[in-house]
Amino acid sequence: MTTHYHGGPLWGGDELLKALYCDSGALVSYARPDQIKKIAAIKCKLVLDNGAFSTWRNGGNDNDQQWWSKHWEGYYDFVGEWFSRIEWFIIPDVIEGAEEENDALIEQVPAWLMSKAVPVWHSDESIERFVLLCERFARVAIGCCGPHRSIRSAAWKQRMTEAFNAIYIERQLPVKIHGLRMLDGRALSQFPFDSADSTNVAINVPKTKARLPNITDKLHRTAIMRHTIEMVIPPTIEEWKSARA
Repeated sequence: MTTHYHGGPLWGGDELLKALYCDSGALVSYARPDQIKKIAAIKCKLVLDNGAFSTWRNGGNDNDQQWWSKHWEGYYDFVGEWFSRIEWFIIPDVIEGAEEENDALIEQVPAWLMSKAVPVWHSDESIERFVLLCERFARVAIGCCGPHRSIRSAAWKQRMTEAFNAIYIERQLPVKIHGLRMLDGRALSQFPFDSADSTNVAINVPKTKARLPNITDKLHRTAIMRHTIEMVIPPTIEEWKSARA
């Protein structure tokens, strides 16, 4: 069963949080942990993100290794605090960094946290690294950057096809794939993702003029947007392979 992980924060009261997360998935970023205590109390699958994307997108701390070292120390304290509650967490990563940098960060994961650790393969890295990660870990997250940064673009689709071919057609690996920022149904429906995340609902619930302008009640808007996203179920591995045969 595909899990749709919704990011936040979502402001407007506890009922909104329940409407978004109850019996669903929640992704809490270390960059915005504001609501984790309330979310953790809701019946949902909870995962933690390292917050690297937010910093990278804003162009901050690109080359400050001392800053990043302290950032990751704090992140692992955060993961440790919630370890018994979470399903898994994203290992620290360097977006558009060297493969060696990201491999080194994997080796720095505290041993006692490794059982729930999920590495990130960046789409501008080699397919060889992707395969190695998929052979080592039960779940791997895909993050898109560089020429594939735009989800649903022709370049993105070609790269995803190459990646899924390598693990499911050429090697038949049992790995599960998580799509970072890939809850857009037009993307999610194309490949056999086991799970994916986005902040789509949290971002668009307040935008009453831009999205669903005829519905202004936030609780109603949250329920509709969540349902619209979660009604999209990606193909199974076998369905995807059969469609390509």
